[in-house]
Amino acid sequence: MNPILRMLSASLVAGALLAVAAPSAEARLLDDYVVDGDTGIPFLPFRVPEGVAFDPLGGDFYATAIFGGRITRIDGHTGVEETAYQEQNPLLSFAGAAVAPFRRVLWMCAVDVATDPMAPAGQVYALDISQSPATVIRAFPLPVPYFCNDVTLDWAGNAYVTNSIGPAVMRVPAAALDDPTLGAEPFAFSLDFLPDFSIPGALGQNGIALSPDGRKLLLARSIPPALFAIDLADPTDIQQVQFVGGDAFGQNPDPAGDPIAFLAPDGLVFQGRRLYVSYHQGVQELTFTDRSYTQASVRSTTAVPPGVSTITRAYGRLYVIDSDVVQVTRPELGIPPTLPNGIHRVRRCDFQ
Repeated sequence: MNPILRMLSASLVAGALLAVAAPSAEARLLDDYVVDGDTGIPFLPFRVPEGVAFDPLGGDFYATAIFGGRITRIDGHTGVEETAYQEQNPLLSFAGAAVAPFRRVLWMCAVDVATDPMAPAGQVYALDISQSPATVIRAFPLPVPYFCNDVTLDWAGNAYVTNSIGPAVMRVPAAALDDPTLGAEPFAFSLDFLPDFSIPGALGQNGIALSPDGRKLLLARSIPPALFAIDLADPTDIQQVQFVGGDAFGQNPDPAGDPIAFLAPDGLVFQGRRLYVSYHQGVQELTFTDRSYTQASVRSTTAVPPGVSTITRAYGRLYVIDSDVVQVTRPELGIPPTLPNGIHRVRRCDFQ
C-alpha cells in the first residue's frame, strides 16, 4: 500500500478507536498531577518541567525539563511519574513537545546553552515512546544559533519548530524519521517574529499550533506579545492576528503587586475552534471571528497556579504545566520555585 494511504488508513482507524474510547478515558483522568522538580544533581537543584504533551493512545502525559536532561511520563490514570528518557548531558534543555500518536513518536525541542550561551545549538528530538524507556529515533540539528522553543505537527506528521531568537520557523518532514538524507529545512520567515532585543532575556517565537482545519499555523511571539497566522500552503502569507476589543495580552492584567507579572504568550493549543494561550499567571481563550484566523475575541482565567508555562489537550480537557520558569530564569527576583511542580486541569467554565 502507498505509504500516504497507509498513514491515512491508520489515522482513520485509530481516530475511530479514540472516538469510542475517549469518554471513558477522559473520566479516568485526574484533575491534578504531581511532577517532581528535583534533578537529584547538586549543582542543578531545579529540573523545571517546562513542556507538556499528551499521548492519547497511551493515556500518558510527558513532561520535558529545562535542566537535568530528563523526560518523564505521568500515567494519566494513576498519576505515577517515571523517567521516560534520560539524556547523558544534564545541561541539555528540553522545551515544547508534541506527540504523533499513530507513530507513537514524541517530538520535542532541545537546546544546548552550555557550550556557548551566545550561540545556542538547537535540535529537534524524535523519541519512540512505544517502548520503555523511550529511545531516540533521530535528533535533527538546527542552524546555529537556534533557540528551539516549541513544536507542532500537521496532519501529515511534519514537524514545525519555533526559534525564540530568530526570524525563521523550521520544518522537519515526517519522512525524515525513516530517511536519513532528509533533515530540518526553512519553512516560514518574518522579521516580525523577532523579539524586542532591547529587553534583556526577551523571547520572540514561542508557542505554535495547527488550526483545526489543518490550513494554518498559529505562532506566538512573546515579547512584545503577538500572534501570527501562517498559511501552510503558502508560508509567505503571514498575517498578525487582530483582537476585537483591544490587546488580548493586556485586557486581564495579573494581580496588583505581583513582582513577576509576565503577560507574554507561551504555549498554544486548540480545543475545537478555540485557541488556548498559556502565560505565566493564567490562560487566555481566543475565539476567532472567521476562518482566516486573523481576528479573535478573548476571555481569560487566572484560576490556575502561578508559574504556568505550556498547555496541552487531553481527550476533552485542557491541562497546563506549572513550571515556575519565570522564577528560575529571573534569579534577581530572589524567589525560589515552589516544589513539587504539577500538571493541572483548566476548566473552561472559569473563563470570563
